[in-house]
Amino acid sequence: MSLETILAGFFVGTMIGLTGMGGGSLITPIMILFFRVQPVVAVGTDLVLSSLTKAAGAVTHSWLGNVNIRITKMLLSGSIPGALLGLLFLRILPSLHIISVDSMTKQVLGVLLILVSAGLFYPSVWRFAERSKSSAARNKNIWVVRGVSFGIGFAVSITSVGSGSIFVPFLLATFTLPLSRVVGIDVLHGAILTAVAGAGHLANGTVDFSLLINLLIGSVPGVVLGSKLSVSFPKRAMEIILGSMLVISGIKLL
Repeated sequence: MSLETILAGFFVGTMIGLTGMGGGSLITPIMILFFRVQPVVAVGTDLVLSSLTKAAGAVTHSWLGNVNIRITKMLLSGSIPGALLGLLFLRILPSLHIISVDSMTKQVLGVLLILVSAGLFYPSVWRFAERSKSSAARNKNIWVVRGVSFGIGFAVSITSVGSGSIFVPFLLATFTLPLSRVVGIDVLHGAILTAVAGAGHLANGTVDFSLLINLLIGSVPGVVLGSKLSVSFPKRAMEIILGSMLVISGIKLL
């Protein structure tokens, strides 16, 4: 049992409880930068961790009636093929002799972290999609939704980032739904997506079970504490702190 890893899991869990930000944006770069975990193993371990934690949340949201099955199926019809293609890409990349899997993972992860941080510093970047919401609803252009879901699914399988940090703003900007329903859809969708991607990493042997257990031990009480503290913490301050952390991590990974 590693105290440092448990504390890292506790810190990430607390931040998730405070901000709602997906753990992949935090725990994956922490594993790579501080614990020197092989990037592809960090991604695989985080995906399995996310699938376990999101599964519990999905059950709760289902009981509360916060899940829209139709929209969830629409998202999965794009994200699951994207995740499978991402897993296939990770498997065949070494045979191409263009770039190593670890180098590619670090670079893509770094870019995604910086993009996610932009949404935290400037929430208005998502308003362009808000303006097209009524038009999208009239046209019922589900292929656009599936296309975006496909891209996010691909990114999740190779970086573990995107199942929450990108999908929540995307859902808010695309569908006229209350936040509770958006979160419910995202949690259920994320549980299934990360389970599929995590299973692929398990098959590839890129999951560290010892690391996974230590992170889980720390993250569960961290989420509980963060959720309780979120009532009194100023949300905007936490977004700026988290955004700054993601920028620094993203730059270091590039």
